[in-house]
Amino acid sequence: MRMVTGQLVAVLRRYPSLIDAAFVIVGWVGLKLLIEFGNRRGWFDFPIPTWVSASVVLIILAGAVLQAWARPQAPAQGALVGQAKGVSDADTPAHLPCTTPNLDDMTPQEAAAVEAPETSLAARR
Repeated sequence: MRMVTGQLVAVLRRYPSLIDAAFVIVGWVGLKLLIEFGNRRGWFDFPIPTWVSASVVLIILAGAVLQAWARPQAPAQGALVGQAKGVSDADTPAHLPCTTPNLDDMTPQEAAAVEAPETSLAARR
């Protein structure tokens, strides 16, 4: 699962128009839900067939894919998936999803809480 997520992040970084398409699709679905709500409440009679709704989603997605293929962005050189710009490979290993706390920068109480959370929790009570 982690590998698939990493690949998805890499694709979205290379083709950011897919993210925009996802927002537009969510907006379309929200609009469709509001229209269906108005239909059920009797405010107006404007049914949207399922094939029209699915066609709009496919057209938005196809447009985003075509735009992404026309203008791909090159991935940042030397950057790993999930890393911020300016962080070197040595600072954050690729297999770690987040950074570990640096005990040297903490007060003794904070360091003790990180090293033995169950002990510090009992001491607080």
